[in-house]
Amino acid sequence: MTTVNVCVNIELLNINKLNLLEVLILNIRSLREREGLTQKYLAEQLNVEQSLISIWESGKNQPRADKLPVLAKVLNCKIDDLFESDASQ
Repeated sequence: MTTVNVCVNIELLNINKLNLLEVLILNIRSLREREGLTQKYLAEQLNVEQSLISIWESGKNQPRADKLPVLAKVLNCKIDDLFESDASQ
């Protein structure tokens, strides 16, 4: 593998990582709204501050991995659904 191929592969991995994070951000909001939940209620269920939910939904940060099982349960989905581009449909 040449240096160019390695750089391209690394760039593709970074793009895919960004896309997954963008999908996660969009899904948290859309799944929450689909379930009729407020940010405050979701925060209470996850034992975090409401402002943290707002931070996640604005894309300034993302949930820690240990929050994903509870997040999925409260949003009535599977963890995998949080990262699917059509999860809220």
